[in-house]
Amino acid sequence: MDVEQENSNTSTIYGADLTSIAFPSSLVLAKSFLTIISECYASHFDMLIQANDTDSPKERMLRVYCYLISNLIQFNGATKKPRNPILGETFQGYVDYHNYHQHQEEGSCAAHRVFFFAEQVNHHPLGINVPIIYNRDVGISGNASLTVRSTFMGTFVRLAFEGDLCIRFDRYDQVKDKEHQRRKAKEMLTSGQKMSEEQVGITTSEVEMADEENNQSTFSLITSVLKKAKIGSDITDAPCPGALVLPKSFLTYCNETTTAHFDLLIKANEIDDEKERMLQVYRFVMSCLHLPEETTKRPLNPILGETYQGHRQFGVDGNPTEVHFFSEKIQPAISCHISYHKESRITVTSTTEFKCIFMGTYVKLINDGDTLIKLDRFNEVYTCSLAPMAIRVFRQFAEFFGDTELTNNKNDLRVKTTLLEKPLLFGSYNAVEATLYKGTEKLQKIKGTWDQELLINSTHSSKDFTTFLQRPALTPGQLILPPNLPENDSNRIWNPVFEAVAAGNPKNVNKEKSKIDQKEKAKLPQQKDWKPTHFQQINNQWIYIQN
Repeated sequence: MDVEQENSNTSTIYGADLTSIAFPSSLVLAKSFLTIISECYASHFDMLIQANDTDSPKERMLRVYCYLISNLIQFNGATKKPRNPILGETFQGYVDYHNYHQHQEEGSCAAHRVFFFAEQVNHHPLGINVPIIYNRDVGISGNASLTVRSTFMGTFVRLAFEGDLCIRFDRYDQVKDKEHQRRKAKEMLTSGQKMSEEQVGITTSEVEMADEENNQSTFSLITSVLKKAKIGSDITDAPCPGALVLPKSFLTYCNETTTAHFDLLIKANEIDDEKERMLQVYRFVMSCLHLPEETTKRPLNPILGETYQGHRQFGVDGNPTEVHFFSEKIQPAISCHISYHKESRITVTSTTEFKCIFMGTYVKLINDGDTLIKLDRFNEVYTCSLAPMAIRVFRQFAEFFGDTELTNNKNDLRVKTTLLEKPLLFGSYNAVEATLYKGTEKLQKIKGTWDQELLINSTHSSKDFTTFLQRPALTPGQLILPPNLPENDSNRIWNPVFEAVAAGNPKNVNKEKSKIDQKEKAKLPQQKDWKPTHFQQINNQWIYIQN
């Protein structure tokens, strides 16, 4: 070990994770982990080609083992740390094998081109890189989902490659899937295609087996279901064990969260100053952020034509008032929502497409669409983009993340928000950083946590932060549902499932859910020309039609 490396270790704690630690440039190998792993897997692929020509299962196993042993190479520059790949980084190429004899006469030669591709698909909470190697001519492929850890062990640094390498031989009727899973999933999502259970990796039979094992903990149950799910796959419609079903429809979430603190909007309608009105609308937007009651459970997917309606009662300035809401599933993947206050002529609408994507270490919930807030008194429409939610399955919490923006159609005021992800160590949950702009000029800064307290300064560069919003101090309006619910109301449709959940019988939960799903499938031929009852499309916008 040279002097510089020795000095860099003197202040390092035994067992410390060095994966993301900045090293001196003299100790950094001019090569990425992504490159090393790919070259390692592709270097002796000819051993797998030989194994493919071996009919004996025992001999084939031994040849595959030899291939795995050949991957245990010592890369050059052992005193240097390979470079960490950045998110989205790729490495690809091919290797030609010219001297391999494949069931041919002595002296003949068959050339084989082996392709490899690797991509860094995730960084949080651990870096995940996905290498794949394949030769289509002989039908062999190998892929893996790996995390790399560097740990300081006192007298040495340990590199741990965590994950499995799956090698497939098509000749022996094993899994025939040579496409890059993440890219394939993305293409299917973009084109609107539904992924089959086999493509997702979660099958009904496995879920039924999980339901039989009622003694499993929630964590082990989640792990048993997700361990075969493929990264990037759409699991929106994937089967789910009854023990992980939340007795609630996705349809109910939007309006329940939007109307909880609608009184903030009613107050915004009384503010004449456009900047202060924008800030009050932003308070309302922040109050709409709400995490699921149980992050380990999944709400039910609404069926076509399902509705949800009701109202909330508020006491604004001592005067009781009502805010009404209505939601409807208008298309197989699209829902419409509206909430409104008649007296103030305020409406909040959204048309969203919900998706649930498995990202390896977390599940990403996407509400694809914008929320429109209309204040008739000022003839203003505020538009707010929706942030995705991450269900951190293995860390057992949920959070919003990413960038959103609140804009106004009447002026150039806007609020740009970044919802920060909770770091693996330290840091805050639900942290927010936002800036109020007028055109390109930065006016004020907002920071804090959306579920506790947000602070604002008087000018963008000042440090005189004062309270902007105290979330715990807000009181939600009283939620009231109609006494007589229509047949297609969410609570009536899913009531048998709700009762099975309350009875604590996971097997019956999926039985009742399956009955509803089968009933809907039987209706499909009649639903080709189906049109929503309460929303009508006018100029590419879905407008609520009161009946």
